[in-house]
Amino acid sequence: TSAAAATILDYNTNGQTYSFRVIATAQVAPFKTSATMVSITLVIPSITSANSFSVDENTAANTVVLQVTGSEPEDIAAAFTYAIDVNTYFDIDQFAGQIFVATPPNYEADTSVDLTIYVTDSHGATVSQTVHATINNLNDNSPVFKNTIDGAYNITVSQDLTIGSSILSVSATDGDSGAYGTISIYEIVGGNADSVFAINQATGEVTLAAAFTTVESVLTIRASDGGNPAGVRGVDGPPSTTVTAPIYATIVY
Repeated sequence: TSAAAATILDYNTNGQTYSFRVIATAQVAPFKTSATMVSITLVIPSITSANSFSVDENTAANTVVLQVTGSEPEDIAAAFTYAIDVNTYFDIDQFAGQIFVATPPNYEADTSVDLTIYVTDSHGATVSQTVHATINNLNDNSPVFKNTIDGAYNITVSQDLTIGSSILSVSATDGDSGAYGTISIYEIVGGNADSVFAINQATGEVTLAAAFTTVESVLTIRASDGGNPAGVRGVDGPPSTTVTAPIYATIVY
């Protein structure tokens, strides 16, 4: 005696386990019956890969970031296909199961992304898993000085200024996040051999520090962000990025 399913056993629609009652009836009098319950558990795929990964922002397209692997019991030969929900940065190889970068991630837009991946076996059973992708912040933007003309500051300075007087306030911005987007120091790095000028390293205010020695001065100023001052990526994060700009100062008598 055998039994046949009246409908297709579909895990995606009806779940993994089916239960039914089997009744046996004698073919001769007194036609006694016996009944028992039968349960059928469908073999479905499982996902054995990690449920999280991290990736640096700006990672190049087509870089593989995670291998997704489907499996079923050893005595079941199965082929799998893979899919991923629509998202901004990642895609998956339908047959190999490799999650790869489709569009370089941007930490300033998204610090993390939750992905849903799907594994389907050759019988059509599909399972899903959430994968958490952490996007690592890089110091990928350099500071930019504000309110310059063609990248420079042009000022005229009266000879009557007293020592300590303010001449100019410079300011820079940075498109990164956190410390990498904060200006950590302003410096005069050129054109100030006689130390006539000084700059407030925190605010960018340029002041007169000594008497003028020339009619014209060309200073080079630098703004650095909050990256690692040593310039080597390590425990302190990526190296700092900088920008320089000239200040053309003309003394008016």
